[in-house]
Amino acid sequence: MKGKLRGPVLMALLSVAIVPAPRAAQDATATQPIALIEATTAGDMTQVRQLLDAGTAVDVRDASAATALIYAAARGQDDVARLLLARGADASLQDGQEYDAMDYAMERGRHGAVLALLEHRAARAKSTHDPAAGLLLASARGDLATVAKLLAGKVPADAGAEQGYTALAMAARWNHGEVVAKLLAAGADPNRATRSRYRTVPLMEASRDGRVAIAEQLIAAGAEVNRGDRYGDHALNWACYFGHADFVALMLRHGADLTRTGQTDDQPIEIALREKHAAVVDLLRAAGATARAGKAGGAP
Repeated sequence: MKGKLRGPVLMALLSVAIVPAPRAAQDATATQPIALIEATTAGDMTQVRQLLDAGTAVDVRDASAATALIYAAARGQDDVARLLLARGADASLQDGQEYDAMDYAMERGRHGAVLALLEHRAARAKSTHDPAAGLLLASARGDLATVAKLLAGKVPADAGAEQGYTALAMAARWNHGEVVAKLLAAGADPNRATRSRYRTVPLMEASRDGRVAIAEQLIAAGAEVNRGDRYGDHALNWACYFGHADFVALMLRHGADLTRTGQTDDQPIEIALREKHAAVVDLLRAAGATARAGKAGGAP
């Protein structure tokens, strides 16, 4: 959340943020590594292919430790991401802020990049013995028939949770209500945290775009509105940051904590004041929330 996060962390969380321009590592002696990242951010498939053919390492990093695949995912360069993956890019590599390619794609709303990453994982599933790969891909696509088939074939609803995002988190993030219902009916845990940068739960994924109907499904299945992320922030804090008044109203109806702080000392109303979300501030005040002295800089 703004005011709480710094540098690449803030940029990753904001869907409108811009990944910093690639910078060559200080000890770099050639221009090819940074050229690969620049070509990636520009979506220049021809240049990317030429650089790889010339021997540029596919997982070369810039000064922020970001790889070309991370930039492709963050910028929504889906075709470039597929090319990099086909050339052996490692999707598990993280930058200096502990973000991997999937983290950037999910947080910035790059659905195409998410699918590219999951398609690659699914293609490798037989050799890697990864039962979750197909379920994750189908859930992200909203492919109810395939989800139902895989669940009937005894793929656990929470398969793969220890490796990254759950199928339920994927379905919640991309607003696939029927898939959410199918996964919950099959035993998916609505409070199971992802292994993402923020260790989110599905309710938080729904908060990014204010998916009220998805949140209602999750809460009906037992999602805890006050379950925190890696830093202790809960779904209300997230919704206040993004400014989704309807989502905030739903959290308030279900008893969300008005005084919860997380990554830094910011309560929900203080987050909403700082981000100048007037409708959200009004809802919180009506629910009895007050900003502490010296916090959030006053009313929007």
